[in-house]
Amino acid sequence: MNNPGKALILLLAASVVAVAVFFSETGLTRSLQLFSFLPRDSSAELVSATVETQPMPHSGDSADDPAIWIHPTRPEMSTVIGTDKKGGLAVHDLAGNQIQYLPDGAMNNADIRSSFTLAGRPVDLVTAGNRADNSIAIYRINPQSGQLEDVAARKITTLETYGSCNNSFVKTFRIVEGKGVDAVEETDGIDVTTSNLGPAFPYGVFVAQDGRNDRGNQNFKLVL
Repeated sequence: MNNPGKALILLLAASVVAVAVFFSETGLTRSLQLFSFLPRDSSAELVSATVETQPMPHSGDSADDPAIWIHPTRPEMSTVIGTDKKGGLAVHDLAGNQIQYLPDGAMNNADIRSSFTLAGRPVDLVTAGNRADNSIAIYRINPQSGQLEDVAARKITTLETYGSCNNSFVKTFRIVEGKGVDAVEETDGIDVTTSNLGPAFPYGVFVAQDGRNDRGNQNFKLVL
């Protein structure tokens, strides 16, 4: 690759191919959209998740693109922020526990901007598209609690947005059942980081939305 700090991973989750892009030097992560379909018998490496999050509070097609927040000084306190297209945003710790749920609307495609200057000091921002009124929700992440705090000065209305896509890759794999966690099927969102997130995920984590969670409503799977 021209940029040695850039790596790309292709995920085969059940029959769906998704792409994630990450920057290992900065820890910046961005989830991307699904772009193709391949048969189940594809010659992909089989991996299993080590952790799954609590299911979304809404049934049906609710969970969507996650975003990984990396705590600046205590990586084990990093979180996974998942969108709920039927109700809001859910924040999970690295053990999969839901530590916050904000019923703020039909949220879709969360993303993070680290070290953004707000009111004269750097903060980590989370944005998400609210499909209920085509607006953009903006939050800061409280580094002590990992929870989100609304910092939007006003409602920002925009066109409906679904994200972007990149079709380069270096590795293929499929997330199957194992380690007490069910497989990922019909994924609709991914994110990845190679940053050390503490003892549970010392080499980073790959997060995939599971469209057919065996234990209830849709959720997210975390792969070491």
